[in-house]
Amino acid sequence: MARTDLRYQIVDEPPAGPLARFAMPPILPFFAFMLFPLAGIPLLLFNTIALKGRTWGREIILLAFAGAMRFGIPYSIAVWLHGQGVPIGWFGYLHIIPLGVSLYLAYRVFYNQSITHQIRTYFSPQGVRG
Repeated sequence: MARTDLRYQIVDEPPAGPLARFAMPPILPFFAFMLFPLAGIPLLLFNTIALKGRTWGREIILLAFAGAMRFGIPYSIAVWLHGQGVPIGWFGYLHIIPLGVSLYLAYRVFYNQSITHQIRTYFSPQGVRG
C-alpha cells in the first residue's frame, strides 16, 4: 500500500502557510506597484505573507522602504524646499531618484517572491500552490 500523504520539502524553505492557496504570481503585484502604488504595496505585502518564503522578513523591510521612497520622502523634500522658496515647477524632478529606488526595491521583493512561487508551484501536485 502506497502512502499518499508524503510531500517533498526543501530544507531551506519553510512549509507553506494557510494563505498559500491565495498567493498570486509575483508579477501581478509588481505590475500593480509600478502602475498603482497604493494598491501595489498591500498586494506585495499580502503575497509576501501568503508565500511565506525564506526571505519574507527581508521582503517586508524592503516594502517599507519602497513605500517611504515612493511617497514619504519626495513629499517631505517638496514641503521643505517649498518652505525654502524653491519654485514649484522644479519639484517634478525630485521624484525621479526616489521613484527609481522604490522600483528597484519592489523588484527585489518580486525576485524573492518569484523564487518561492516557482518552488511551490513545481513541487505541488498539478501546479497547485499550498
